[in-house]
Amino acid sequence: MKTKHILLPLMASLLAGMTSCDEWLDIKPENKIVLEDFWQTESHVESVLMACYRGLIENDVVYRMIVWGELRSDNMVAGNSTSYDINQILNGNIISSNSYCSWNKFYTIINYCNTILHYAPDVLDRDANFTQNDLNRITAEALAIRSLCYFYLVRTFRDVPWEEEASIKDDQEYQLPKSPEFVVLGHIVDDLKEAKKWVVNDFGVKEKNKGFMTRSAVNALLADVYLWMGRYTDCVDACNEVLADSRFKLVDGKNYFTQVFYLGNSNESIFELQFDQRVQQNN
Repeated sequence: MKTKHILLPLMASLLAGMTSCDEWLDIKPENKIVLEDFWQTESHVESVLMACYRGLIENDVVYRMIVWGELRSDNMVAGNSTSYDINQILNGNIISSNSYCSWNKFYTIINYCNTILHYAPDVLDRDANFTQNDLNRITAEALAIRSLCYFYLVRTFRDVPWEEEASIKDDQEYQLPKSPEFVVLGHIVDDLKEAKKWVVNDFGVKEKNKGFMTRSAVNALLADVYLWMGRYTDCVDACNEVLADSRFKLVDGKNYFTQVFYLGNSNESIFELQFDQRVQQNN
């Protein structure tokens, strides 16, 4: 009998401890916002859109834009401090272990865009200040940014995984097969056509007009995609839409380098990544 009296209180204590432990594990983190508390307001949606733009100026993305494009032309040559991986690319010896063959940061931005497309519509019912026009504009910008990322990927790697679903569950399939180049390009064209319907063409501030996806920026990107696809008539039509915007003018040759590359946001610029020297960002 004494043994029973000893065991029963011990079991009761263990059960109480297990209950307390379970409750402790359910406590929300104090310094982070959990998913169920996010996507409640317009500012939440805008902050994720800004993360998409911010991703474009990350070193891992900007460097690859240059390496995948300009470096492989005859516009750049090796210098004294050129890295081994860069020299390998310049010599045409490109292997999978080269650090510049990684595309993960582009897919991070793509997933930010997919997350906006998935969650933003729900905010209409949660924030009266978030209107359908706001949703249309943000959706259009997300589609355009996603298209830009995919266009860099498909020009560099040709066949790449196409993902338009947000990564929101642990049980999702993350080992995606590659989609053929023509399929990805077709998706890009469709998305840019949809984006054209809703993007703003004038934010009223030069830095925003140059740094955010406007209708002219979408048309310029669409023209580049058409050119890559060999759809020359469509390319000319998209270019004509850009040229119809009277805000764009060629910069005088004498001041070209200073206006375009040093000062930036010139009248010749259609879409330009925005860097801030005050926080030691350099283009």
